[in-house]
Amino acid sequence: MAVKHGGNLLATAEKYGSDPAKWIDLSTGVSPFTYPVKEIPPAAWNHLPQENDGLEQAAASYYKAPTEPVVVAGSQAAIMALPEVITQKLGRCGTVALPSVGYKEHQHAWGSYRKDGCCWQVEFYDGLPSKALVAKCDVVLVINPNNPTGKLSRKEELNELYVDLAKREATLIVDEAFIDCTPHESMLSPGKEMGNLVVLRSVGKFFGLAGARVGFVFAEQKVTESISNVIGPWTVTGPSRWVVKQALSDPAWQNSARVQIRQNALRLNSLLKEWLGARISGTDLFSTVYLDDAILCHDFLCQEKVLTRLCDEKNALRFGLPADEKQWQHLAAALAKLSEYREQAAYTVAMSQEAMCQKAMQKELQKERVHNELKPLNNKPTIELVLGGARSGKSTYAEKQAKASGKSVIYIATSEVRDEEMAQRVRIHQAQRPDEWLVIEEPLELAQALQEFSKPDNCILVDCLTLWLSNCLFGESKTGWEAYKANLLSALEQLPGQVLFVSNEVGSGIVPMGEVSRKFVDEAGWLHQAIAARANKVTLVTAGLPLSLKDDTRGQ
Repeated sequence: MAVKHGGNLLATAEKYGSDPAKWIDLSTGVSPFTYPVKEIPPAAWNHLPQENDGLEQAAASYYKAPTEPVVVAGSQAAIMALPEVITQKLGRCGTVALPSVGYKEHQHAWGSYRKDGCCWQVEFYDGLPSKALVAKCDVVLVINPNNPTGKLSRKEELNELYVDLAKREATLIVDEAFIDCTPHESMLSPGKEMGNLVVLRSVGKFFGLAGARVGFVFAEQKVTESISNVIGPWTVTGPSRWVVKQALSDPAWQNSARVQIRQNALRLNSLLKEWLGARISGTDLFSTVYLDDAILCHDFLCQEKVLTRLCDEKNALRFGLPADEKQWQHLAAALAKLSEYREQAAYTVAMSQEAMCQKAMQKELQKERVHNELKPLNNKPTIELVLGGARSGKSTYAEKQAKASGKSVIYIATSEVRDEEMAQRVRIHQAQRPDEWLVIEEPLELAQALQEFSKPDNCILVDCLTLWLSNCLFGESKTGWEAYKANLLSALEQLPGQVLFVSNEVGSGIVPMGEVSRKFVDEAGWLHQAIAARANKVTLVTAGLPLSLKDDTRGQ
């Protein structure tokens, strides 16, 4: 399956039925301040590309590298070649550690590589890999700074990792595509012993020359020669080589560009904080904003002809730098409208929930009048659906109910930790939960997990259904959403133990504009209705206060 990237403006504009010339594309992280290309000499077009034109020497000088690199058609060419090159070096496939959140082409290259029936075992890590993981890996790959989180690992940390790997003749690969604004953190330095170190560099991002398709691989000679053999001759055109050589040899422009990019990065962060008020990470070339409603926000901005990058985890948007004042004003206007839209949606949800509360209270009064005439006939275990908006207190309420059950508790987490912000959320939840609770991480096969762990003497807490729905709808599993849903509903009829489901009530606001967003809201609403029909209890939590919408367990 092909990996989706930013920058596909023409297709996106066509999808939204508008003229691409009226859009601003902030989805790539490529600097909008392109190196000013002078007139290219005719010989660059007429002659075959030549390796002795000074490009390799200019790259070694600019990157302060101990050796000359092999020139490749952008980092992508190297990414696709490295599994073959390292396999040849080892004489076998092995184990590679990749960041759980990061540029997905690395995962695609290593995960899809096959050679004589062998394949690489891919392990994932957050932040930096643990010593235990490093000890069993043949290759560790670090994206520094990370794309899209922007996490910058210090050179000292990476050197320590490199030393640990070198003891076992394992390889460290560092993708430094976005490090030009912080060159002091690069692993390259004069006199550096490359050994089992491979460093990838790109001119596309910082120099704004993504269309030139030029990148570099710095490594020991055996590795660079192997890469050259794999990719073949003349992979980079003569005009591209000429332009990039000029760019790498122009320190005055480079220093000016760093200042300009930094100033614009500060302006972008200020604008995003003003209108979105969310956590922001990133580099000087892009800012990543973490949003609970990232899918809705991405769709809304597309309606406003602003293309951002919806991150693979569907929990954040990545913004590149606007190119000029007209684009800044376009972005500011779109963010102002988005902020108003989100506030209105929140207000509508609050008003809808208030109306629901009033109706529910009337129902409760009617139930009280006939309560003494009701005789409980249903002794099956309790299934409770706990609904609420973001930060409503629904998870806290559900955890209190689980503790009050007096049973052993199993906590099924449907989220996947893909960035530091999500990791922090998990740590907070872990701190709130008793140590004796058993935690099961299951992002997809929820029905199977319930059937396996549900017992008459335990209580299962599932948090949350909407993350599970997102995983099923937008993940890469070949099993369709309807099959996952059917399996869950079927399992609910057979479970012997108590189950608490936590889920976000996302359907009380105005109807989203985008097709994907509407599908998510619709499917969440239908899922809630189906589970509520089968549940003994349904509780709505608002501002930390629970309101019972359904309770068939009274008198049991």
